[in-house]
Amino acid sequence: MGRDALLPCTFRVDNPPMNPKFLAILWHFGDKEVLRYDNKGKVSSPRVSIDERALLEGNASLSLSNVTVSDGGTYRCSVIYSPETQKKEIRLRIHALPEVVVAKRTLVRNQGTALRCSVTDFYPQRITVTWLRNGKVLPNSALGPLQQNADGTFRLNSTLTLTPSDTEDTPEIACLVQHESLPTPRRDSFRVQYGVPPSVQVYSAKINGRPEQVLVCEASQFQPEPVRIQWLLNGKIPEDLKKSRDGGFKTGSYYVINPTGGIQVGNISCAVEHETLLLPITETLQLSPEGE
Repeated sequence: MGRDALLPCTFRVDNPPMNPKFLAILWHFGDKEVLRYDNKGKVSSPRVSIDERALLEGNASLSLSNVTVSDGGTYRCSVIYSPETQKKEIRLRIHALPEVVVAKRTLVRNQGTALRCSVTDFYPQRITVTWLRNGKVLPNSALGPLQQNADGTFRLNSTLTLTPSDTEDTPEIACLVQHESLPTPRRDSFRVQYGVPPSVQVYSAKINGRPEQVLVCEASQFQPEPVRIQWLLNGKIPEDLKKSRDGGFKTGSYYVINPTGGIQVGNISCAVEHETLLLPITETLQLSPEGE
């Protein structure tokens, strides 16, 4: 997908040299004519072309640019060298290679956990996803629903449930994907490491002598260090978001509400993402006009 394809079609005439006045080339995709070349000129659909100089050497191959899923199917090349006609069918199969990503790589010690392997942008839809522990197949995995992207490719998630014994001795966990577009399976793997999920607190504060109200989202007691904090106002990222962070194993994000910008009413949420979490931790405050 996204590349150019060349559909081969060659021919010979009985009594060379060829006279282009008697030559006509027609290409069909299914029942639709996509290219016609004859002594009146050339007519073609977008993204398809032939090399007119190569025609005189018996090469009527069709070039198709920027191939998409919808281009897959049967093409027919018809060569007319009056009064004879030759035809050939070519099957174009579309492949899109899957991307494979394990979303969560840090586990909590002595706890069961769930891992998610995201497999995206593949075509055709048939695919096999296998989880491995030190090279051996793990049970207790489940495929989510197959979903189709706007470009016709597919995506799905595979979820694996691990028991505490599955993660002993820091094994290697791998998500292995087999697909007809791949000469060998594609995988994403990691060596088990342990962390601590964050504790999340959201509260409001006032600044002495200023009208603004400050909302604070604080994540603490987590390991390893990277963490992402996102504010949501009624489920959407605020356009006037101003935040600052300090690094380390305790971090905060600040959202300033300026009353001069109009009264904000609704829910303000803080979503915290961390390597130990499959889904973000979300804490929510109810906003209301001052004095209510």
